[in-house]
Amino acid sequence: MNMYNNNYVFNLGQSKYALDINNLIFCELDEQTAEVFELISKTGTLPEISSDSSAADLKYFVKRGYFFNEKPEEMRISYSFDTANVSFPPVHRCNLNCQYCFAGGGNNYSGDRPEFDRERIDRLLHFVYEDYFKDYKKFRFDFVSGGEPLLNFEAIRYLVERVREIDGRKQSKSSFFLVTNGTLITDEIIDYLDRENIDLGVSIDGDRELHNMHRPYRDGTGSYEDVTGAIRCIQNSACSARLKDIWALSVITKNTESLCKVLEHHSSLNIQRVQMKILRVNSEHKLGFSQADTEVLQNKYLELIEYFKYHIDRADLSKLLMILNDNDSFGKMIRRLLLREKAFFRCGAGKNKISFTASGEFYPCDSFCGMQPFLLGKIGESTEGNAKAAFYKGSVCERDTCSKCWAKFICGGDCYHNSYLKNRDMMIPDSFMCEMNKFFIKQSVDLICYLYKTNPRLIARLQKNLSKREKIL
Repeated sequence: MNMYNNNYVFNLGQSKYALDINNLIFCELDEQTAEVFELISKTGTLPEISSDSSAADLKYFVKRGYFFNEKPEEMRISYSFDTANVSFPPVHRCNLNCQYCFAGGGNNYSGDRPEFDRERIDRLLHFVYEDYFKDYKKFRFDFVSGGEPLLNFEAIRYLVERVREIDGRKQSKSSFFLVTNGTLITDEIIDYLDRENIDLGVSIDGDRELHNMHRPYRDGTGSYEDVTGAIRCIQNSACSARLKDIWALSVITKNTESLCKVLEHHSSLNIQRVQMKILRVNSEHKLGFSQADTEVLQNKYLELIEYFKYHIDRADLSKLLMILNDNDSFGKMIRRLLLREKAFFRCGAGKNKISFTASGEFYPCDSFCGMQPFLLGKIGESTEGNAKAAFYKGSVCERDTCSKCWAKFICGGDCYHNSYLKNRDMMIPDSFMCEMNKFFIKQSVDLICYLYKTNPRLIARLQKNLSKREKIL
Protein backbone atom coordinates (compact mmCIF):
# COMPACT_ATOMS: atom_id res chain seq x y z
CA MET A 1 0.00 0.00 0.00
CA ASN A 2 1.54 3.33 -1.10
CA MET A 3 1.25 6.12 1.43
CA TYR A 4 1.47 9.86 0.87
CA ASN A 5 3.19 12.22 3.27
CA ASN A 6 0.85 14.40 5.24
CA ASN A 7 3.45 15.68 7.66
CA TYR A 8 6.25 18.07 8.39
CA VAL A 9 9.26 16.93 10.41
CA PHE A 10 11.55 19.42 12.10
CA ASN A 11 14.27 19.66 14.72
CA LEU A 12 14.13 22.11 17.59
CA GLY A 13 17.00 22.09 20.05
CA GLN A 14 17.65 18.46 21.03
CA SER A 15 14.17 17.30 19.95
CA LYS A 16 12.65 16.13 16.68
CA TYR A 17 8.95 16.55 16.01
CA ALA A 18 6.44 15.35 13.42
CA LEU A 19 3.38 17.49 12.67
CA ASP A 20 0.34 16.21 10.77
CA ILE A 21 -0.30 19.32 8.70
CA ASN A 22 -3.94 18.51 7.90
CA ASN A 23 -5.17 17.03 11.18
CA LEU A 24 -3.06 19.29 13.42
CA ILE A 25 -1.71 16.56 15.66
CA PHE A 26 1.96 16.14 16.45
CA CYS A 27 4.41 14.00 18.38
CA GLU A 28 8.00 14.00 19.49
CA LEU A 29 10.12 11.40 17.71
CA ASP A 30 12.73 9.34 19.52
CA GLU A 31 15.55 7.80 17.49
CA GLN A 32 13.72 4.55 16.74
CA THR A 33 10.44 6.23 15.81
CA ALA A 34 12.26 8.77 13.66
CA GLU A 35 13.86 5.94 11.68
CA VAL A 36 10.48 4.30 11.05
CA PHE A 37 8.99 7.66 10.12
CA GLU A 38 11.76 8.28 7.60
CA LEU A 39 11.35 4.78 6.17
CA ILE A 40 7.62 5.30 5.55
CA SER A 41 8.38 8.67 3.93
CA LYS A 42 10.90 7.09 1.56
CA THR A 43 9.12 3.83 0.67
CA GLY A 44 5.47 4.81 1.03
CA THR A 45 4.80 1.62 3.00
CA LEU A 46 4.30 0.83 6.68
CA PRO A 47 6.97 -1.67 7.89
CA GLU A 48 6.40 -4.35 10.51
CA ILE A 49 6.66 -2.84 13.99
CA SER A 50 6.80 -4.97 17.14
CA SER A 51 4.35 -4.15 19.91
CA ASP A 52 7.16 -3.45 22.39
CA SER A 53 8.84 -0.97 20.08
CA SER A 54 8.72 2.73 20.92
CA ALA A 55 7.32 3.17 17.40
CA ALA A 56 4.20 1.10 18.20
CA ASP A 57 2.15 4.23 18.89
CA LEU A 58 3.17 5.61 15.51
CA LYS A 59 1.77 2.49 13.82
CA TYR A 60 -1.54 3.06 15.62
CA PHE A 61 -1.81 6.61 14.27
CA VAL A 62 -0.59 5.84 10.75
CA LYS A 63 -3.17 3.04 10.36
CA ARG A 64 -5.86 5.61 11.17
CA GLY A 65 -4.71 8.04 8.51
CA TYR A 66 -2.57 10.37 10.56
CA PHE A 67 0.79 11.66 9.28
CA PHE A 68 0.42 9.57 6.09
CA ASN A 69 -2.53 8.99 3.74
CA GLU A 70 -3.36 6.25 1.27
CA LYS A 71 -4.12 8.99 -1.28
CA PRO A 72 -3.49 12.74 -1.42
CA GLU A 73 -6.02 14.41 0.84
CA GLU A 74 -8.45 16.81 -0.82
CA MET A 75 -9.06 19.79 1.39
CA ARG A 76 -12.52 21.33 1.40
CA ILE A 77 -12.49 24.98 2.36
CA SER A 78 -15.18 26.07 4.77
CA TYR A 79 -16.85 29.31 3.66
CA SER A 80 -19.49 29.25 6.37
CA PHE A 81 -19.44 31.90 9.09
CA ASP A 82 -22.04 31.96 11.82
CA THR A 83 -21.58 35.55 13.04
CA ALA A 84 -21.69 38.80 11.07
CA ASN A 85 -18.98 41.18 12.30
CA VAL A 86 -19.64 44.89 11.86
CA SER A 87 -16.97 47.45 12.64
CA PHE A 88 -18.62 50.73 13.54
CA PRO A 89 -16.57 53.92 14.05
CA PRO A 90 -18.70 56.44 15.96
CA VAL A 91 -16.24 59.16 14.96
CA HIS A 92 -13.18 59.66 12.76
CA ARG A 93 -11.30 61.76 15.28
CA CYS A 94 -8.92 61.01 18.14
CA ASN A 95 -7.49 62.82 21.15
CA LEU A 96 -4.22 60.86 20.98
CA ASN A 97 -1.34 60.94 18.51
CA CYS A 98 -0.27 57.29 18.48
CA GLN A 99 2.98 56.79 16.62
CA TYR A 100 1.74 53.82 14.54
CA CYS A 101 -1.99 54.50 14.06
CA PHE A 102 -3.28 52.76 10.91
CA ALA A 103 -6.06 55.34 10.68
CA GLY A 104 -3.82 58.36 11.13
CA GLY A 105 -5.99 59.52 14.03
CA GLY A 106 -8.92 59.69 11.62
CA ASN A 107 -6.99 61.16 8.69
CA ASN A 108 -7.69 58.08 6.56
CA TYR A 109 -11.27 59.40 6.30
CA SER A 110 -12.06 62.14 3.79
CA GLY A 111 -15.85 62.28 3.99
CA ASP A 112 -18.03 65.32 4.54
CA ARG A 113 -18.83 64.65 8.20
CA PRO A 114 -16.43 62.82 10.53
CA GLU A 115 -19.03 61.22 12.79
CA PHE A 116 -22.22 59.17 12.79
CA ASP A 117 -25.56 60.74 13.65
CA ARG A 118 -28.89 58.96 14.23
CA GLU A 119 -29.99 59.10 10.61
CA ARG A 120 -26.77 57.52 9.40
CA ILE A 121 -26.93 54.83 12.09
CA ASP A 122 -30.49 53.94 11.06
CA ARG A 123 -29.41 53.61 7.43
CA LEU A 124 -26.43 51.47 8.43
CA LEU A 125 -28.51 49.09 10.54
CA HIS A 126 -31.16 48.70 7.86
CA PHE A 127 -28.41 47.84 5.36
CA VAL A 128 -26.75 45.36 7.75
CA TYR A 129 -29.90 43.50 8.81
CA GLU A 130 -32.02 43.73 5.66
CA ASP A 131 -29.39 43.60 2.92
CA TYR A 132 -25.72 42.67 3.36
CA PHE A 133 -26.08 40.25 6.28
CA LYS A 134 -29.79 39.46 5.94
CA ASP A 135 -29.25 35.69 6.32
CA TYR A 136 -27.42 35.97 9.64
CA LYS A 137 -28.93 35.54 13.10
CA LYS A 138 -25.85 36.41 15.15
CA PHE A 139 -24.11 39.77 15.01
CA ARG A 140 -21.13 41.38 16.66
CA PHE A 141 -20.65 45.15 16.61
CA ASP A 142 -17.17 46.49 17.28
CA PHE A 143 -16.87 50.13 18.27
CA VAL A 144 -13.44 50.69 16.77
CA SER A 145 -11.47 52.05 13.82
CA GLY A 146 -10.83 55.55 12.66
CA GLY A 147 -10.50 57.34 16.01
CA GLU A 148 -11.54 57.21 19.66
CA PRO A 149 -15.12 55.86 19.88
CA LEU A 150 -15.93 57.59 23.19
CA LEU A 151 -15.61 60.99 21.51
CA ASN A 152 -19.11 60.20 20.21
CA PHE A 153 -20.59 58.22 23.08
CA GLU A 154 -24.11 59.23 22.07
CA ALA A 155 -23.73 57.29 18.78
CA ILE A 156 -22.78 54.16 20.72
CA ARG A 157 -25.82 54.49 22.97
CA TYR A 158 -28.17 55.01 20.05
CA LEU A 159 -26.81 52.10 18.01
CA VAL A 160 -27.07 49.71 20.97
CA GLU A 161 -30.64 50.84 21.64
CA ARG A 162 -31.67 50.31 18.03
CA VAL A 163 -29.91 46.93 17.78
CA ARG A 164 -31.77 45.73 20.90
CA GLU A 165 -35.06 46.70 19.22
CA ILE A 166 -34.14 44.94 15.96
CA ASP A 167 -32.98 41.78 17.76
CA GLY A 168 -36.27 41.63 19.61
CA ARG A 169 -38.21 41.93 16.38
CA LYS A 170 -36.08 39.60 14.23
CA GLN A 171 -35.13 37.14 17.00
CA SER A 172 -31.46 37.72 16.24
CA LYS A 173 -28.68 37.99 18.82
CA SER A 174 -26.02 40.68 19.00
CA SER A 175 -22.94 41.34 21.10
CA PHE A 176 -20.81 44.45 21.43
CA PHE A 177 -17.12 45.16 21.91
CA LEU A 178 -15.68 48.59 22.63
CA VAL A 179 -12.04 49.31 21.80
CA THR A 180 -10.91 52.50 23.51
CA ASN A 181 -7.69 54.29 24.34
CA GLY A 182 -9.01 54.49 27.90
CA THR A 183 -8.59 58.23 28.40
CA LEU A 184 -12.28 59.20 28.37
CA ILE A 185 -13.81 56.53 30.60
CA THR A 186 -16.10 57.93 33.30
CA ASP A 187 -18.31 56.44 36.01
CA GLU A 188 -21.31 57.01 33.74
CA ILE A 189 -19.66 55.09 30.90
CA ILE A 190 -18.63 52.25 33.24
CA ASP A 191 -22.21 51.90 34.48
CA TYR A 192 -23.53 51.94 30.91
CA LEU A 193 -21.08 49.34 29.57
CA ASP A 194 -21.86 47.08 32.52
CA ARG A 195 -25.62 47.44 32.16
CA GLU A 196 -25.53 46.72 28.41
CA ASN A 197 -23.04 43.80 28.67
CA ILE A 198 -20.54 45.49 26.37
CA ASP A 199 -17.11 43.87 26.41
CA LEU A 200 -14.15 46.20 26.77
CA GLY A 201 -10.72 46.37 25.21
CA VAL A 202 -8.21 49.04 26.25
CA SER A 203 -5.14 49.92 24.21
CA ILE A 204 -2.11 49.83 26.50
CA ASP A 205 1.36 48.92 25.29
CA GLY A 206 3.18 48.32 28.57
CA ASP A 207 4.76 50.38 31.34
CA ARG A 208 4.72 54.17 31.59
CA GLU A 209 7.81 54.77 29.48
CA LEU A 210 6.83 52.45 26.61
CA HIS A 211 3.17 53.44 26.55
CA ASN A 212 3.85 57.18 26.58
CA MET A 213 6.43 56.75 23.84
CA HIS A 214 3.83 55.07 21.62
CA ARG A 215 0.57 56.70 22.69
CA PRO A 216 0.93 60.40 23.63
CA TYR A 217 -1.78 63.04 23.58
CA ARG A 218 -1.90 65.52 20.72
CA ASP A 219 0.20 67.97 22.74
CA GLY A 220 2.90 65.35 23.30
CA THR A 221 2.14 64.60 26.95
CA GLY A 222 1.78 60.98 28.06
CA SER A 223 -1.57 59.20 28.40
CA TYR A 224 -0.38 56.38 30.69
CA GLU A 225 -1.67 57.78 33.99
CA ASP A 226 -5.16 58.40 32.59
CA VAL A 227 -5.37 54.96 30.99
CA THR A 228 -4.20 52.99 34.02
CA GLY A 229 -6.37 55.20 36.25
CA ALA A 230 -9.42 54.22 34.20
CA ILE A 231 -8.52 50.51 34.37
CA ARG A 232 -8.11 50.69 38.15
CA CYS A 233 -11.38 52.58 38.42
CA ILE A 234 -13.17 49.73 36.64
CA GLN A 235 -11.36 47.05 38.65
CA ASN A 236 -12.27 48.78 41.94
CA SER A 237 -15.87 49.52 40.99
CA ALA A 238 -18.98 47.51 41.82
CA CYS A 239 -19.43 46.50 38.19
CA SER A 240 -19.72 42.87 37.03
CA ALA A 241 -16.83 40.46 36.66
CA ARG A 242 -17.54 40.48 32.93
CA LEU A 243 -16.67 44.16 32.54
CA LYS A 244 -13.68 43.82 34.83
CA ASP A 245 -12.35 41.13 32.48
CA ILE A 246 -10.73 43.81 30.32
CA TRP A 247 -8.78 42.98 27.20
CA ALA A 248 -5.37 44.67 27.03
CA LEU A 249 -4.58 45.46 23.40
CA SER A 250 -0.82 45.86 22.97
CA VAL A 251 1.25 46.60 19.89
CA ILE A 252 4.78 45.19 19.65
CA THR A 253 7.27 47.53 18.00
CA LYS A 254 11.02 47.94 17.87
CA ASN A 255 10.66 49.88 21.14
CA THR A 256 9.28 46.83 22.99
CA GLU A 257 12.24 45.56 25.01
CA SER A 258 10.61 42.60 26.77
CA LEU A 259 7.34 40.77 26.17
CA CYS A 260 7.60 39.28 29.67
CA LYS A 261 7.58 42.78 31.13
CA VAL A 262 4.49 43.64 29.11
CA LEU A 263 2.62 40.64 30.54
CA GLU A 264 3.90 41.32 34.06
CA HIS A 265 2.75 44.93 33.76
CA HIS A 266 -0.72 43.95 32.58
CA SER A 267 -0.95 41.28 35.26
CA SER A 268 -0.21 43.95 37.89
CA LEU A 269 -3.37 45.73 36.69
CA ASN A 270 -5.33 42.49 37.21
CA ILE A 271 -5.74 42.02 33.46
CA GLN A 272 -6.08 38.40 32.37
CA ARG A 273 -6.65 38.73 28.62
CA VAL A 274 -3.96 40.18 26.40
CA GLN A 275 -3.41 40.39 22.69
CA MET A 276 0.13 41.35 21.73
CA LYS A 277 0.24 42.03 18.01
CA ILE A 278 3.36 42.59 15.96
CA LEU A 279 3.12 46.03 14.37
CA ARG A 280 2.01 45.95 10.73
CA VAL A 281 3.16 49.03 8.82
CA ASN A 282 4.91 49.84 5.55
CA SER A 283 8.58 49.00 5.19
CA GLU A 284 9.73 52.59 5.80
CA HIS A 285 8.09 53.02 9.21
CA LYS A 286 10.65 53.55 11.96
CA LEU A 287 8.83 51.32 14.46
CA GLY A 288 8.14 48.43 12.08
CA PHE A 289 10.02 45.16 11.68
CA SER A 290 11.81 43.81 8.64
CA GLN A 291 13.69 40.63 7.74
CA ALA A 292 16.79 42.04 9.44
CA ASP A 293 14.94 42.12 12.78
CA THR A 294 13.90 38.45 12.73
CA GLU A 295 16.50 37.10 15.15
CA VAL A 296 16.07 39.97 17.62
CA LEU A 297 12.28 39.54 17.75
CA GLN A 298 12.49 35.74 17.95
CA ASN A 299 14.84 36.08 20.92
CA LYS A 300 12.24 38.20 22.69
CA TYR A 301 9.72 35.40 22.17
CA LEU A 302 12.20 32.77 23.35
CA GLU A 303 12.53 34.77 26.56
CA LEU A 304 8.73 34.79 26.81
CA ILE A 305 8.60 31.00 26.36
CA GLU A 306 11.09 30.52 29.20
CA TYR A 307 8.86 32.79 31.28
CA PHE A 308 5.89 30.52 30.52
CA LYS A 309 7.91 27.40 31.37
CA TYR A 310 8.96 28.90 34.70
CA HIS A 311 5.30 29.26 35.63
CA ILE A 312 4.32 25.88 34.13
CA ASP A 313 6.93 24.22 36.37
CA ARG A 314 4.96 25.66 39.30
CA ALA A 315 1.62 24.40 37.89
CA ASP A 316 0.64 27.99 37.07
CA LEU A 317 -1.10 28.42 33.71
CA SER A 318 -2.31 31.97 34.31
CA LYS A 319 0.45 33.71 32.35
CA LEU A 320 0.10 31.43 29.32
CA LEU A 321 -3.69 31.76 29.36
CA MET A 322 -3.34 35.53 29.05
CA ILE A 323 -2.37 35.23 25.38
CA LEU A 324 -4.38 32.16 24.31
CA ASN A 325 -6.81 33.89 22.01
CA ASP A 326 -7.19 34.22 18.26
CA ASN A 327 -5.75 37.74 18.14
CA ASP A 328 -2.38 37.40 19.84
CA SER A 329 0.40 36.85 17.26
CA PHE A 330 1.88 33.88 19.16
CA GLY A 331 -1.00 32.78 21.36
CA LYS A 332 -3.33 32.03 18.45
CA MET A 333 -0.92 29.37 17.15
CA ILE A 334 -0.78 27.61 20.52
CA ARG A 335 -4.56 27.83 20.82
CA ARG A 336 -5.23 26.39 17.36
CA LEU A 337 -2.93 23.43 18.00
CA LEU A 338 -4.51 22.74 21.40
CA LEU A 339 -8.02 22.85 19.93
CA ARG A 340 -6.98 21.34 16.56
CA GLU A 341 -8.75 24.24 14.89
CA LYS A 342 -7.89 24.86 11.25
CA ALA A 343 -7.61 28.38 9.83
CA PHE A 344 -8.53 28.47 6.14
CA PHE A 345 -8.50 32.27 6.04
CA ARG A 346 -6.43 34.91 7.81
CA CYS A 347 -9.68 36.42 9.10
CA GLY A 348 -13.24 37.15 8.04
CA ALA A 349 -12.34 40.41 6.26
CA GLY A 350 -14.61 41.03 3.27
CA LYS A 351 -16.63 37.90 4.00
CA ASN A 352 -18.44 37.96 7.34
CA LYS A 353 -16.68 41.14 8.44
CA ILE A 354 -17.03 44.67 7.06
CA SER A 355 -15.97 48.07 8.35
CA PHE A 356 -18.00 51.22 7.80
CA THR A 357 -17.11 54.87 7.57
CA ALA A 358 -19.39 57.73 8.59
CA SER A 359 -20.13 58.46 4.93
CA GLY A 360 -21.65 55.00 4.46
CA GLU A 361 -18.72 53.44 2.61
CA PHE A 362 -17.69 50.00 3.75
CA TYR A 363 -14.42 48.11 3.46
CA PRO A 364 -13.15 44.57 4.24
CA CYS A 365 -11.68 45.63 7.61
CA ASP A 366 -10.62 48.66 9.64
CA SER A 367 -7.12 48.75 8.18
CA PHE A 368 -8.41 49.06 4.60
CA CYS A 369 -10.75 51.98 5.34
CA GLY A 370 -10.04 54.88 3.01
CA MET A 371 -8.14 52.71 0.49
CA GLN A 372 -10.27 53.06 -2.63
CA PRO A 373 -9.06 49.87 -4.42
CA PHE A 374 -10.60 47.93 -1.52
CA LEU A 375 -13.91 49.76 -1.34
CA LEU A 376 -16.63 47.08 -1.20
CA GLY A 377 -19.49 49.49 -1.70
CA LYS A 378 -21.61 52.22 -0.20
CA ILE A 379 -24.93 52.00 1.59
CA GLY A 380 -27.66 52.32 -1.02
CA GLU A 381 -25.39 51.35 -3.90
CA SER A 382 -24.19 48.08 -5.44
CA THR A 383 -22.22 45.80 -3.12
CA GLU A 384 -20.79 43.53 -5.80
CA GLY A 385 -17.33 43.95 -7.27
CA ASN A 386 -13.82 42.67 -7.66
CA ALA A 387 -12.72 43.68 -4.17
CA LYS A 388 -15.38 41.54 -2.50
CA ALA A 389 -14.67 38.54 -4.73
CA ALA A 390 -10.95 38.76 -3.99
CA PHE A 391 -11.44 38.15 -0.28
CA TYR A 392 -13.49 35.01 -0.91
CA LYS A 393 -10.53 33.76 -2.96
CA GLY A 394 -8.08 34.62 -0.20
CA SER A 395 -7.91 31.23 1.52
CA VAL A 396 -4.55 29.62 2.24
CA CYS A 397 -5.32 27.09 -0.49
CA GLU A 398 -5.72 29.86 -3.06
CA ARG A 399 -2.88 32.18 -2.07
CA ASP A 400 -0.06 30.71 -4.14
CA THR A 401 2.77 30.98 -1.57
CA CYS A 402 0.53 29.73 1.25
CA SER A 403 -0.83 26.75 -0.70
CA LYS A 404 2.67 25.23 -0.83
CA CYS A 405 3.46 25.84 2.85
CA TRP A 406 3.34 23.19 5.59
CA ALA A 407 2.14 25.79 8.11
CA LYS A 408 -0.90 27.04 6.19
CA PHE A 409 -3.75 25.52 8.23
CA ILE A 410 -2.33 26.74 11.54
CA CYS A 411 -1.09 30.10 10.33
CA GLY A 412 -4.14 31.02 8.23
CA GLY A 413 -1.99 33.26 6.02
CA ASP A 414 -0.58 36.74 6.41
CA CYS A 415 -2.85 39.70 7.17
CA TYR A 416 -4.26 40.88 3.82
CA HIS A 417 -3.53 44.50 4.67
CA ASN A 418 0.02 43.74 5.76
CA SER A 419 0.62 41.79 2.54
CA TYR A 420 -0.60 44.77 0.55
CA LEU A 421 1.59 47.20 2.49
CA LYS A 422 4.70 45.08 1.97
CA ASN A 423 4.12 43.70 -1.54
CA ARG A 424 1.32 45.82 -3.06
CA ASP A 425 -0.61 42.57 -3.44
CA MET A 426 -2.87 41.19 -0.69
CA MET A 427 -2.34 37.64 -1.98
CA ILE A 428 1.46 37.69 -1.55
CA PRO A 429 2.40 37.32 2.13
CA ASP A 430 5.08 39.32 3.88
CA SER A 431 8.16 37.06 4.06
CA PHE A 432 9.07 38.40 7.51
CA MET A 433 5.69 37.41 8.95
CA CYS A 434 5.87 34.04 7.18
CA GLU A 435 9.13 33.33 8.97
CA MET A 436 7.76 34.53 12.29
CA ASN A 437 4.61 32.42 11.98
CA LYS A 438 6.61 29.26 11.22
CA PHE A 439 8.75 30.06 14.23
CA PHE A 440 5.61 30.47 16.38
CA ILE A 441 4.18 27.13 15.26
CA LYS A 442 7.38 25.19 15.95
CA GLN A 443 7.72 26.81 19.35
CA SER A 444 4.04 26.07 20.07
CA VAL A 445 4.56 22.36 19.36
CA ASP A 446 7.61 22.33 21.62
CA LEU A 447 5.82 24.20 24.42
CA ILE A 448 2.77 21.92 24.34
CA CYS A 449 5.02 18.84 24.42
CA TYR A 450 6.84 20.41 27.36
CA LEU A 451 3.47 20.72 29.12
CA TYR A 452 2.72 17.04 28.46
CA LYS A 453 6.06 15.94 29.85
CA THR A 454 5.98 18.30 32.84
CA ASN A 455 2.42 17.75 33.98
CA PRO A 456 -0.13 16.05 31.67
CA ARG A 457 -2.98 17.27 33.86
CA LEU A 458 -2.15 20.84 32.92
CA ILE A 459 -2.98 20.10 29.29
CA ALA A 460 -6.46 18.89 30.25
CA ARG A 461 -6.92 22.02 32.39
CA LEU A 462 -5.80 24.22 29.54
CA GLN A 463 -8.07 22.60 26.96
CA LYS A 464 -11.02 22.70 29.35
CA ASN A 465 -10.41 26.37 30.07
CA LEU A 466 -10.17 27.20 26.37
CA SER A 467 -13.30 25.22 25.52
CA LYS A 468 -15.19 27.07 28.25
CA ARG A 469 -13.98 30.40 26.87
CA GLU A 470 -15.11 29.45 23.37
CA LYS A 471 -18.64 28.77 24.62
CA ILE A 472 -18.78 32.08 26.48
CA LEU A 473 -17.47 34.07 23.50
